[in-house]
Amino acid sequence: SQAALICCNLGRYPTAMDYLNEAADTLARHGWPCRETIITLGNRATLYQTLEMVDSALSVNRQAITRAQSNPSLLADLLTNRAMIFARAGMRDSAYICFDSTLRVVNALEVPYTSMFLRHVKARRALLTIDDPKASDADLVQAVADLEAALHDKAGQWEEKFGVGVGMFKLGRPGAIPYMEQAHDSLALHLEPRTLLWAKRHLIDAYIAAGDQQKASAEYVSAFALADTVDMRHARYLSIAGEMQYHIRQQARENQLLKKAHNTDRAKVFWLTLACVLGGALLVWAGAFIVLNLRFQRRRRSCRLRANDEAHRKSENA
Repeated sequence: SQAALICCNLGRYPTAMDYLNEAADTLARHGWPCRETIITLGNRATLYQTLEMVDSALSVNRQAITRAQSNPSLLADLLTNRAMIFARAGMRDSAYICFDSTLRVVNALEVPYTSMFLRHVKARRALLTIDDPKASDADLVQAVADLEAALHDKAGQWEEKFGVGVGMFKLGRPGAIPYMEQAHDSLALHLEPRTLLWAKRHLIDAYIAAGDQQKASAEYVSAFALADTVDMRHARYLSIAGEMQYHIRQQARENQLLKKAHNTDRAKVFWLTLACVLGGALLVWAGAFIVLNLRFQRRRRSCRLRANDEAHRKSENA
């Protein structure tokens, strides 16, 4: 399962699916142990999310959440991932609801890393708020504060750092554009094209608002070329997703045929058992009939002999 997650990050999606299927087979042989099953389902949902198979990702994530009700730490991770699936699919309200549920679960945790986990979840929610056109200034101030708090935990969180720059820009704070530029250059080295394209679009808006048409034009050319790359990658995602969905449907059909054959075999066994029972009952009935008939014939013969003897005695006495 963890190998599948690594392959997913490397873009080797068919191999990732093969690993996940192998993990599922192994779990089935061992009775589906709870924690390992939850992790595998979570990784499968991550793969589906990456391939933009939103319905499949949400369905598998829901299965994992159902199993994780007794494990708050894993439940919080799964709820965070569910919120991010909604956010990437543009379902902002559902994402907010999931983040709120996650925060309630994390607040109830009693583990040493609760505070850091809380800052991480708030930072993911803040990135959603930063992009929300309906967010008020108060919401943006809180989002920037949450992102800055998360940045103190570790270095290299360039997406969060760019989010701080976007928030600063929307709030009219000085130094926002250089801050965004620095984070953008780091994003180009560390994260996938879609995240970098998100950053470029915000940076172009900032350049246009600042009146720097030259930088905006240069960034637009770069963003346009990157968009082509993302579109090509998206097309590859869709082709891989289509292939996987085909295999899923094929597996479902095979399972349906196996189920139908199993039901047919069960029906055959049922009728064969019923025939055997009825045959056995018929044999018992026939045996009982024969025995009772023999007894009846014997008793009848005995009565006839007794009557003959009595008649013979009467004739002698006469």
